[in-house]
Amino acid sequence: MNDNNMTDTAMIDPAMIDRIHAVVKMYINMYKEFFNVQDVKMPVIRFDLTGNSAGVCMFKSSTKECVLRFNAYILKNNYEDFIREIVPHEVAHFCSDHYYGIRYSKGGRVKHHDDCWKSMMISFGVKPNRCHTMKTKIGRRLRQFEYTCECGVDHTVSTIIHNRLQKGKVYICTECKSKLTFVKELKSK
Repeated sequence: MNDNNMTDTAMIDPAMIDRIHAVVKMYINMYKEFFNVQDVKMPVIRFDLTGNSAGVCMFKSSTKECVLRFNAYILKNNYEDFIREIVPHEVAHFCSDHYYGIRYSKGGRVKHHDDCWKSMMISFGVKPNRCHTMKTKIGRRLRQFEYTCECGVDHTVSTIIHNRLQKGKVYICTECKSKLTFVKELKSK
């Protein structure tokens, strides 16, 4: 199996795995102390995530068990950044869902990066970034599209977001709160 398809903990240095477990536990202990919470069941940690996502926090509704899934390829190739950004990001999802409950928007979608999650990240001393910028796969060409808004800011979006916009989904600029409008497809580098 090559690095691009790595989904097995056997391909990761055991010291890296131990450190991820320790960092998860450290952030959960911070959460318990800061929010005065005692009854916290440790999440299951797996390294089986693939693709561009670095991590994901999943709750199994039937068992109320939480699983933190991490991308072994991104971990292996961005170790320090992964520890600094991805682990607290996913633990913040776990802790905010544990403390505040799972929150839904008016449309019925789960709110993942809301103020509750942001406050958890800030309590960890970590900037609440929604997305990572780590290299995910070797030689993969990603199409990107430029959009703009009323305040003139250029927004670069992926093919998935571009397709959603073309089908009528509305995305709003976080600065001026206006709709994004298509400008052009960006040339790949």
